[in-house]
Amino acid sequence: WDDNNNRGKSGLGTVVVDVTPPAVTASAPYLIFSPDGDSNKDTLPIAQTGSSEDVWTGTIRTIAGDTVRTYTWKNSAPPSFEWDGKTDPGTFAPDGVYSYSVTATDRAGNAGTAQLDNIIIDTRPTPVGLTIDLSFFSPNGDGVKDTVTFTPQVPVATGIETWSLAIADEKGAARRTISGKLSIPAAIPWDGKDDAGVLLPEGAYIGTLTVLYVNGKNPKASSPSVTIDVTAPRAAAKAEYDVFSPNGDGNKDTVTIFQDTSDELFWTGTIRNSAGKDVKSMVWRGRADDKWVWDGKGDDGSLLPDGTYVYSMTSTDRAGNSVTSTPISIRIDTEETPVRVSADPVYFSPNGDGVKDKVRIIPSLRVTAGVDSWTFRIKNAAGAVVRTFTGRSKSPDEIAWDGIDDTGKHAPDGQYNATLNVNYVNGNTPKADSNAFFIDTSAPQIDVSADALLFSPTADSKLPGVTIKQSSSDEDLWEGEMRSSAGQHLRGWFWKGKAADFTWDGKDENGNLMPDGYYTYVIKAQSKGGTTTS
Repeated sequence: WDDNNNRGKSGLGTVVVDVTPPAVTASAPYLIFSPDGDSNKDTLPIAQTGSSEDVWTGTIRTIAGDTVRTYTWKNSAPPSFEWDGKTDPGTFAPDGVYSYSVTATDRAGNAGTAQLDNIIIDTRPTPVGLTIDLSFFSPNGDGVKDTVTFTPQVPVATGIETWSLAIADEKGAARRTISGKLSIPAAIPWDGKDDAGVLLPEGAYIGTLTVLYVNGKNPKASSPSVTIDVTAPRAAAKAEYDVFSPNGDGNKDTVTIFQDTSDELFWTGTIRNSAGKDVKSMVWRGRADDKWVWDGKGDDGSLLPDGTYVYSMTSTDRAGNSVTSTPISIRIDTEETPVRVSADPVYFSPNGDGVKDKVRIIPSLRVTAGVDSWTFRIKNAAGAVVRTFTGRSKSPDEIAWDGIDDTGKHAPDGQYNATLNVNYVNGNTPKADSNAFFIDTSAPQIDVSADALLFSPTADSKLPGVTIKQSSSDEDLWEGEMRSSAGQHLRGWFWKGKAADFTWDGKDENGNLMPDGYYTYVIKAQSKGGTTTS
């Protein structure tokens, strides 16, 4: 009232006393995610409950406290939502550690908050690979190639939740599964058995490695095909004669050995004497030759003495299975022959390269005493004498001919043979002819080209392989090899006769895909005369 007692009165007002802060909770099923569009943990679900307030504010900050994303909700309780990993401007936040807080302050000044720490965005690529050490193995308990080793290639070894290696048959059915958590072993051996411990049947199998990371990434990789093979190679041999006489008389001077084999990496044929010593060896790539002719000579080119010899073939396949063919017996019998002559090698190239530059003419005399004189005459295919060697008073020595004729000139390429005449003091004059031998100085010929020098052996590539084109002369064996930039052998090919075109898919001999880089293809052959082309 005033001094004149005039009175005024306000209306009634309400004052609210509020000492209860806003209520809120926040949680997430996981804190590590990868917003990379692969449909695995691309968002972070945040579940929220709370009281209804005028304004709730949700804030995502970096570990340094900088705000990257803000959410506001008015006149409501804080709802659940998903953070897609983006900032307020709509760009993706970089990999790193973040925190989330939700807060509200009511009209009485009471504040409520909830926070999630150690939220991690991790979009690092997690490529995985799976290689094998053997493309064929034989789990038969013989100690040779009984297991195959899978080697995981996992560059990102941290943040692994679970992993599994599933080995499937040709129909795609998983027959063996090996799994674990947190870390993957450097090597995973497999003994060819299924999950029940039973040996699986022969056939091709493929391993698939699956890795689940805590950030949701779930990469997979398949191995090259690995084959279970417990069947030994197949081999059989038969000789044309049981007895032959390599004495140059034109009658049973050689024996033909017929062979039937499976296709393997190598076949070795071995002739052993009665003491079990190896005296002659032959090697074939792929299938052994259907037949080969033995002239009674050993590996050193000299004629072997009379006696019984045993021949057999052996091979070990890619899975480690071995076989030895049933031995066959062959007898050399030249008892009535006083003189024999052999020439080795059958082909030579007197070109001064240090390889097969000479042919050895090797005599074999039953009687070495009482020699008056001897003569070697080397004749060409027409029977003309091109070189003569003579000696007196003792058994003739081995003669090495360098292809030079009696006029001092190089004898031309072609067929030759040697005749030995021996004069004994008692008047005997035995004679023997050697096997035919050849001068061959021509080098193997080949042209090699590639349809491209850059290619990408991937599933979506327009050029998944590089084609090597080859045009060559006809040789006993061409051997091709793919090498790494360090010169390491990666894969090989071979051809009998002419080298053929082929396509390289970027894999090694076990089917493992090689890494990006430079590679070199080399092909070589040696002629019968010993001249090499590479």
